[in-house]
Parts: sequence; structure tokens; C-alpha cells
Amino acid sequence: FYGIMIDAGSTGSRIHVYHFKSLDAENDAMELQSEVFQSIKPGLSSYADDPRAGAESLMPLLDIAMSTVPENKRAITPINLKATAGLRLLPQEKAQALLTEVESLIKSYPFLFDPEDAVEIMEGLNEGKFAWVTVNYLLNTIGQPSHRQCVVLDLGGGSTQI
Repeated sequence: FYGIMIDAGSTGSRIHVYHFKSLDAENDAMELQSEVFQSIKPGLSSYADDPRAGAESLMPLLDIAMSTVPENKRAITPINLKATAGLRLLPQEKAQALLTEVESLIKSYPFLFDPEDAVEIMEGLNEGKFAWVTVNYLLNTIGQPSHRQCVVLDLGGGSTQI
């Protein structure tokens, strides 16, 4: 199983192409086999006045996804782009124009695209929640009474979450 996440931050965009191995189909348990990571600069918000160029700036990242995910897995590989503070700080119409162009570009690739939430601006509160879950999951502190969970401080280019 593969999954693609694009983090469109204020200072740059980053792609994570994850490859998971199923451990228990009954419980949907998976183990991370590998991750391909790449980043580009500047961030999407730098293209506020040229949304098409903003979308096209993501093409090198999408090309990495194409070269990483086997052809026979692409149609079942979900892809998501979550924008953060850089787009939250733009006027609504400029942010929406960027998202519309990005959505159009991503739809042109053969990955599994959910039009409901595949491309969106993430609320700062959710940024903090996802960071907390990620760190505590990786440290195996979730649901373990003998462990103390970690506090997470995310110092982004355009926002901070605790």
C-alpha cells in the first residue's frame, strides 16, 4: 500500500511518499516499509499572483511520486495536499485560486484523488493535533499507561502550534 502527502508550507512544499506493508488485514494494521521525501522552495503562497505557476511548481514533487509508486499501484494510491499558514494568511480569493489550480494539476495525475478533501488548507488546530499524534505514535506512548506522552511544539515558517 502506498500513500502520498504533500505539505504545502509557508516556506516550501514537501512530498512524502509512504510505502506500507499490511500486517493484519482484519485490523488494517500496517508497518511503514519506506518513505521518499523531497522538498522545494518557495512555498505556494509566493505564487499568490500567479496561481498556475504555483501549481506547476509542484510538478517536480509529483514526478517523484510517479517514479516511486509502481504503475499498477497508482490508481489505488491516495494523494493529499494540505496547505498551512502560508495560504491561511493570504486573502481568501488568492488562496482559493491557488488551491483550484493545484487541484486541477493533481487530478491530471493517475493517483486516487478524493475531491472532498484531497486539497485543502489545514486549520492550525489540526496541524497541532496531527503533530502530537505523529510524535506520540512514533514514540509508542499512545495508549501505554506506563509511558508519558510528549508535548509537541511546531515552529513553522508562518505559524506555531503547541
